[in-house]
Amino acid sequence: MAPGGDRKPMKEMSDSDRARLDAIQQMVRIEIDGDWDARMIDLAFDELERLVEGRPSTPPPEPAVGRGGGRGRRR
Repeated sequence: MAPGGDRKPMKEMSDSDRARLDAIQQMVRIEIDGDWDARMIDLAFDELERLVEGRPSTPPPEPAVGRGGGRGRRR
């Protein structure tokens, strides 16, 4: 597949989008070395894309209930 072949066109950024992207650029640095494979690279950039778009990457863990730390009953 050609680089960027499946990319969507960029939409115009709002001021809040630009501020979020600027903050992410200051916090995140991805160093790809010889230990990375294509799957790891795809995952890292998919997660970064979700972060930039403001989408959660994974659902948050359920809080532990009681002292056992196990999963409680759902209501």
